[in-house]
Formats: sequence, structure tokens, C-alpha cells
Amino acid sequence: MTASTANPWARRWQRFSAASVRGFHRYAHWLVGISWQRFVALSVLLLVMSALLQNIPPFSWSAWKTRCGCSGSATAGLHIQSRPVQGQSGRV
Repeated sequence: MTASTANPWARRWQRFSAASVRGFHRYAHWLVGISWQRFVALSVLLLVMSALLQNIPPFSWSAWKTRCGCSGSATAGLHIQSRPVQGQSGRV
């Protein structure tokens, strides 16, 4: 039994990393081949699309809940003592 057949996760990782490298090389080859004008046009298009999509429901959902209606006097559970803590004199 070889090391590659012993661990299926290692084989999966190798296939995934090889596919990722191939995809990155394809993208890099395409990016080198386009003109600066096309690059600027695609960048502006991406900015406009992201501005439009940020208000559409799947993209506007928040992963965190925000707390509303908090009064200004509410504390976050942190209490600071007004007097200093006295240490023991003598042994350490």
C-alpha cells in the first residue's frame, strides 16, 4: 500500500490543488492577454455591479444581528471600581 492510496484526503487535496493551479494559470494567461482599456472597462463594470448588487436580498443579508434601541446610559457589562485594589503587604 502506497502513501497516496492510504489517505484519500491527501489525494483529494492533491487534485484540488492541481485544479486550482491550472485555473490560476488560465486566469493569469487571460489577464496578460487583455488590453488596458478592456481591464479598466471591466473594473468599472465590476464596481457598478457590486454597487447595484449590495441592495439585492441575498447580498444584503447580514450575518450578525444588530441591537437597536439601546439607551445612551446602557453599559456593556464592564464595571470599573472607583477605588484602587489594596495589595497584601508582607509575603509574596
